[in-house]
Amino acid sequence: MSENGRVAIVCGASSGLGYAVAEQLLDDGKRTVIVSRSQERIEAAAARLRAATEGEVEPVAADLSDADGPARAVQRAREVFGEPGIVVTNTGGPPAMPATRATADDLVAASNLLLLPVQRMLELVLPPMRLEHAGKPSRDLLSLIEANSRTPTKVMGDIRAMQAGTHVGAMRLVELAARQGAERVLALCDQLLAYTEQRMRAGIAALPDGRHEGTFVIDDDGVDPNADHVVRVAVTIDGDRVVADFTGTDAQAPGPINAALSQSMSGVLYAIRCHLDPDIPVNDGCFAPLEMVLPYGTLVNPRPPAACNARMATVLGIVEAMLGALAPLHPERAVAGSCNAHVYVMSGRDPESHEAWSFLDPQFGGAGALRDLDGLDVVAPLIFASGGAMHCVEAYELEYPIRFERFALWQDSGGPGRQRGGLGSQRDIRVLTDAVFNGRATDRCRRPPPGAAGGRDGAGGGWIVNPETDAERVLPPKITNHPLRAGEVVRMLTSAGGGFGDPAERDPERVLEDVREGRVSVRGALRDYGVVVDLEAGTAGRPA
Repeated sequence: MSENGRVAIVCGASSGLGYAVAEQLLDDGKRTVIVSRSQERIEAAAARLRAATEGEVEPVAADLSDADGPARAVQRAREVFGEPGIVVTNTGGPPAMPATRATADDLVAASNLLLLPVQRMLELVLPPMRLEHAGKPSRDLLSLIEANSRTPTKVMGDIRAMQAGTHVGAMRLVELAARQGAERVLALCDQLLAYTEQRMRAGIAALPDGRHEGTFVIDDDGVDPNADHVVRVAVTIDGDRVVADFTGTDAQAPGPINAALSQSMSGVLYAIRCHLDPDIPVNDGCFAPLEMVLPYGTLVNPRPPAACNARMATVLGIVEAMLGALAPLHPERAVAGSCNAHVYVMSGRDPESHEAWSFLDPQFGGAGALRDLDGLDVVAPLIFASGGAMHCVEAYELEYPIRFERFALWQDSGGPGRQRGGLGSQRDIRVLTDAVFNGRATDRCRRPPPGAAGGRDGAGGGWIVNPETDAERVLPPKITNHPLRAGEVVRMLTSAGGGFGDPAERDPERVLEDVREGRVSVRGALRDYGVVVDLEAGTAGRPA
């Protein structure tokens, strides 16, 4: 983490939520300036925090609604600890603080500030609880969930849909037990688990014994945009068992890229199964031959209350690190780096009804090229095991105040190689009312999907507001609560897959086909492949 990512300012920290957030930041090792209007109250809060955390805390009495209040808080942080990287405010929404626009500008003027409303750092955490009991819904629990959502109609609709699906599954299971007998059904389940374990062990035993190491670097965690986070793994194949040891993986991140234990286990299993028979059933028997060392307090097994919303950055880091480590086992299955999911959220309030609206839309980029195949364009990455979920543009436009002005393949984005990486996508969306934009789970932008065996990297994606205008601004890949004004356009670029093999070995006729189909430009053909394309003549070749 860069130095300024270790310095925080917490506003309204003398009590309540602000105090709780300051305590959490100090526990995480942040040197923290706490701010409140009352000198007496803020000094008392600092004393309590020092006793509770033994962290470095500096109290500042300042009225942030005054013209010089924000500047005083930032200046004190610089004098005592260094350049601040995080500001937590005690208000609810964008712009995150202020009484006046000038206040926000003063805070942003401190380099690289991340403005976080304090309420949004504390989320509702529910232990396992019954949604229904004896066939009757738990009204209290459902009301609690509903009250904690800005869009309760959508959230409760999702929950009811899951309940309905669970009811159907339960009925089918009861019917099966009635036809076959409960004891026989349970016995068959045990047999299926045992069969799966047997197939897994046989597949692993066919692999050569040995130890293989791999790493993968994650862009950033959204808090410190310049900090890398590394997944490290040593995979040992020993007879009919595999040990995946992640000792040495970086500590858990302040931002939401951490992967909970179950998510990390899924990533390990997926990577191992890439080297086994795909017909092996997927159930709990798959895990029996696998030993996983997932150190507590790291990216792959964080201690609560770690943020895990963008966990796929680490899960796919696990997959890529293991695939890289195990590539020598099956060179014919080697694959270049692929995209990660690009998830964004847009939200706002209807100017007439004042009701909140919000939608989440996952976008996908290109798959990495294989030894003998080009990567697939705009497809869900690896572990998603699907073609993606390209939701209907018209449906979004009917329900929300937005307009899609472009949805296309991102030309020249696929990593050049003997086999070309899959292309990412380009979307331009215009907001018709004021809105808020969140880039929630974006990765492989600053460090794009890598090429393999001499292939080049794919293009790294990102978000651009008002592209190709005087008001253009490039947003960080992971961005929270960025305000948009009515009429502004957000361009969304999803990362493309890496290429495989030397681009100079790609058949010029295949380059010509790519140009004809719009995947590669005439200029890109010459720049990336050394191929001169004449579309009118229908020819392509490399200069002598």
